[in-house]
Amino acid sequence: MNNNLQIVEQKLQHIPREKEGLRLWLRIVSCSQMVEQEVRNMLREKFDTTLPRFELLSALDRVPDGLSMGELSSWLMVTKGNVTGIAERLSEDGFIKRNPTPTDRRSFCVTLTPKGKALLVKACPLWNEAQTRAKAVLGQRGAAAVRSLGQGIWSQIGRG
Repeated sequence: MNNNLQIVEQKLQHIPREKEGLRLWLRIVSCSQMVEQEVRNMLREKFDTTLPRFELLSALDRVPDGLSMGELSSWLMVTKGNVTGIAERLSEDGFIKRNPTPTDRRSFCVTLTPKGKALLVKACPLWNEAQTRAKAVLGQRGAAAVRSLGQGIWSQIGRG
């Protein structure tokens, strides 16, 4: 990670000060990618899974009655095609169950299986540790600033 930070810092040095918006954007994206990469590595190394698979399982864990593929797509903010591919593999591996809905056999309701729940029970404590480490790095004031920044961005994007 440290090497990645050095690369970002070197690249930011070449961006003129008057392009502060670009510098800020690159800083936000690079920090997000570094934290995400740490989580991806942890999931791959300890649980032989990917972040998209974990996110889909986590979404289903929050809605025990299940979600449609369209709802999952909205929940995860990805295309239905992405959700379909991930769900197919999770279903084949026994982590989720896809049941046709009674009103439309082309549509599926997706739920966790006991195997999917078991993976989450093992992985979530490490996921929570990663979140705790990120918050500790920021401190209370930094975390509040990031929350405020996020709320500002979301409120502006939501209007557009």
